[in-house]
Amino acid sequence: MSVYCRRGMKLTALLLIALLLVMALPQQVRAFDESVTVHITNILWTAKHSENGHAVVYEDTFTLSSGQSKGMTAAGVLNYAGGRNNSAGGLGYTYKFLNVFVPATEDSGPVLQENSDVSGLKTITRVANVSGGGVRITFNDGSTQDMDSKDIYVSPVYQATPNWYLNYHYVDNISTGSGSWSNLDAIVSYEHTFKEPDAQDHYQFLYWENEETGKQYQDGDKAAYTQAEIPSGTTKDVYVYAWWQPSSTVVYHFAANADGEEKEAFEDIDIYSEGENCDHQGLEFLGWYDAEGNKFEEGDKAELPAPTYEKADRQILHVYARYKVTITPQDNGKVYGEQDPELTAEDSGVAEDDTLEYDVVRATGEEPGEYEISIENAKATDYPDGTQKYEIETETAVFTIAPAPKVPNTGENGTLSFLVLLMFTCLAAAVTAGIMLSKKCSSGESR
Repeated sequence: MSVYCRRGMKLTALLLIALLLVMALPQQVRAFDESVTVHITNILWTAKHSENGHAVVYEDTFTLSSGQSKGMTAAGVLNYAGGRNNSAGGLGYTYKFLNVFVPATEDSGPVLQENSDVSGLKTITRVANVSGGGVRITFNDGSTQDMDSKDIYVSPVYQATPNWYLNYHYVDNISTGSGSWSNLDAIVSYEHTFKEPDAQDHYQFLYWENEETGKQYQDGDKAAYTQAEIPSGTTKDVYVYAWWQPSSTVVYHFAANADGEEKEAFEDIDIYSEGENCDHQGLEFLGWYDAEGNKFEEGDKAELPAPTYEKADRQILHVYARYKVTITPQDNGKVYGEQDPELTAEDSGVAEDDTLEYDVVRATGEEPGEYEISIENAKATDYPDGTQKYEIETETAVFTIAPAPKVPNTGENGTLSFLVLLMFTCLAAAVTAGIMLSKKCSSGESR
């Protein structure tokens, strides 16, 4: 073989070696530039970032370039405003992140434990992208683990405490008309805002009352219980009663409306004063009375019934206008020995369609003198339910019996003389009449 051939072969070999070295060089550069992605699986948001009252579960990642490492602490890995590494509520538990991570797989979830003691866990303190390729994980006991992967997974560790639940049961016997519980609201919270129940005819809602504490809540008030008052993992049922104010309905009966006119109110209402909204038809109004005869003075209030959470009828108070009617008899009289004339009287009148009946009488006696004329058996129309409508006032008059005309009084002897004189007078008159008749007859015969 010639020297030139040997030199050509050596040159070819050197070229091949150089080519291999050149081909290998980019691969070595790629290995140094390859990044590693660290996946933190199923991080729980805090209640501040909750949806529908439950914590939000999500996944986060960070990247390490070749030769880069990161300490696995909460501050270094989960540095978010609001702190995703804080406590989270919902899903039946309260989750407290314990600031440590453990190795996981792609399908792993967060590690949950009952207490906050992590001393027995082998936790990750650092993750490094090793130059030349691969990942090195350092643990809290100083040991390491090398992994030939571009994606690694770690899981956060949480203390999971069962939530306590506060269930508010609304007891509204006015709306339901029964004693059954009405579970209108159940919450997973220590705070609750009360709401007013549906309106009811003849009732005014007053407040909710806590059966246990007796505390009263208005619409929009908030009720709070601390977690110390409710053991963890338990449900506290709170029963609140709706208290109502039944209405007072005053029914007014008066001259033009004997059947009654209602006026309803939830606050104390004044009894009608004279003439207000009432047609008394010109009668003399005495005041308002109840069926038992108790009088309401002007400005008196109709009291409301006591508050109640049970179905109760509204209070209905009937008041009646009472009127004064006056009957005045007229003076009368006669002469001794005559028959009594008809006795009469005048009255102040009653309402239209009402009646007034009475008798006009006088005291017994027929001797000349004065006798009292009075009114008896006076009766006026009452209200349809029998309540008195009129107060009857009567007056009196005088009945006078005058003596008969007087004749001369001559005593017993005078009476006898008078009779004798009368007899002789009549006898003389008869004799005179006879003489005159005799003379008349004699004169006729001589003619």
